[in-house]
Amino acid sequence: MAFLEYFFKKKKAGFTLIELVVIIGIILVLIIAVLANYRRYQGLTELNSEAEKVASDIKLVQTYAMSGKEIKGEVPEIFGFYLEYQGDYPREYLLFVDKNKNGRYDQRSDYTIITNHLNEHVYFANANHGNPLHITFETGTDEVSIMQGTSRSQVFISLALRDKPEQIKLISINTNGLVEVVEPQE
Repeated sequence: MAFLEYFFKKKKAGFTLIELVVIIGIILVLIIAVLANYRRYQGLTELNSEAEKVASDIKLVQTYAMSGKEIKGEVPEIFGFYLEYQGDYPREYLLFVDKNKNGRYDQRSDYTIITNHLNEHVYFANANHGNPLHITFETGTDEVSIMQGTSRSQVFISLALRDKPEQIKLISINTNGLVEVVEPQE
């Protein structure tokens, strides 16, 4: 009987090897699930941040035009946003002064205010406009022109994640001056 009491006391004092392996397995599954969701969340956060940054830059150039911002000692008549799809993952866009007043960015004659790049995980995806895209704002008015060969009343700029191209954010711009980040419609 003493032998049985000793055996049962020993059993109550700790965990078996199988119980430890099961607990470690559960902990590993939870860690993997948390890391996978964190990476997805991190990508969505980068996409949202970049979409807001581009929309903010478009609003900035719009504000320059509405307020008559002085650039290099003069107040330009037209400010603009320029985007050209080049390469597999285009990431560059410009804010510019349209010195020759043609409603388009001309590298030789127009003045570049800012050249910006999206971060390396986000790129400009397909959009419903031609290539390149010129959005111009006339100084002192609320007039907005969207050009890519012909004028349009609204345009959507798409941003996507490089490693998950199905994750998309849209920036909507219309000729009434409304610039906003919107979710794609299913």
